[in-house]
Amino acid sequence: MEEKTIIIIPAREESSRLSRKLFLPLINEEPIIVNVYKRAKKVKNVDKVIVACDSENFKEFLDKYNVESVITPKDLPSGSDRVFYAYKNFFSEYSLIVNLQGDEVLFPINAVEKVINIMKKDKKISIATIGTFFDSYQEFIDPNNVKIVLDNNNYALYFSRSPIPYNRDNPKDYKNAVKHIGIYFYRPRFLGDFINLSDKSSLEKIEKLEQLRLLEFGYKIFVEVGKYFSLSIDTENDYKKAQKLLNKDKKLWEE
Repeated sequence: MEEKTIIIIPAREESSRLSRKLFLPLINEEPIIVNVYKRAKKVKNVDKVIVACDSENFKEFLDKYNVESVITPKDLPSGSDRVFYAYKNFFSEYSLIVNLQGDEVLFPINAVEKVINIMKKDKKISIATIGTFFDSYQEFIDPNNVKIVLDNNNYALYFSRSPIPYNRDNPKDYKNAVKHIGIYFYRPRFLGDFINLSDKSSLEKIEKLEQLRLLEFGYKIFVEVGKYFSLSIDTENDYKKAQKLLNKDKKLWEE
């Protein structure tokens, strides 16, 4: 039987580094969360796209833009918990879940489509994500850009904010490094396992990277790596960068 795929976009009204960032206008002067939803609707072979928001006010706001959404509890500890709550309570008929962040305004559609197809063909892959390459050394050493070290079968060995792998002979070499794009693909049972491991990972607490929880407990994360462009908005500088890029080249939104 054909697997049914759902993209769930976890979204909170407030954000720590850039206040109410999902409401900021961007493409066509529409809010960022609306931009991400519309972009997600372009992904092929997806049966449903939904925003998992955290309040009635947020849902009413989304309704004005014809963005389909459900309300989840405000006090959930992470986006992954919000995604799982939405799945378990509203969409348990779906067999493949894409966790797409509400600030990933220019996520690579082709990469998302590729991972969905890979997981539909290879049932052994339970959890997957996406990696790309660095454009500069400064980008490589920025702790906001997460790096992935892979094994020979493209499974993650480690994620870190530190510049890894470290080239001892040429410390400024970033050509062999992989940059993480924070989109996750789950089979539901493994997302449930992930949630139940909450607050038990020392590596996650150190690096502030929740995917390390999975690695620490022996789960395998497949990484699709390619030359992909992506831009998420975490800070004021990210927002200004996105505005500048889209003003310069509106084709980025069409890709």
